[in-house]
Amino acid sequence: MSMGGISYGLYSPYFVNSANPASYAAFDSLSFVFDAGLHSRQSNLITQSISQSANHTSLGNLQFGFPVTRWWKSSFGLLPYSMVGYKMLDSKVDENAGNTNFLYEGDGGINQFYIGNSVTLFKGFSVGFNMSYLFGTINRSCAT
Repeated sequence: MSMGGISYGLYSPYFVNSANPASYAAFDSLSFVFDAGLHSRQSNLITQSISQSANHTSLGNLQFGFPVTRWWKSSFGLLPYSMVGYKMLDSKVDENAGNTNFLYEGDGGINQFYIGNSVTLFKGFSVGFNMSYLFGTINRSCAT
């Protein structure tokens, strides 16, 4: 995530690179690759009068890669696509209604299940593709 898109050029038999499905061709013909990770974020929000801490941990990725034949390699996995998590209080003064508080909340996310394949056409050249299914929910609300 923090490499700024460089993942498209990575080609290795030791991890699954779903950003570049042609890289599945790097899997060894006798291997099974398993890749899993977690995302964790600790936040401290501080103003002059209040402070708040938050911690969020979720599945980062769960991926599998394996050979089908010497020239055909495959992968499938589960990846986060988007995440939402906030709770904000906004206070406004209305001359008719007085002080009004608005509470904005959002949570949830969208996940991606993918299946991908790579075919080696000749030594040093492979092509690949991924098919994805997006699922999940995002909840947003505003209360006064």
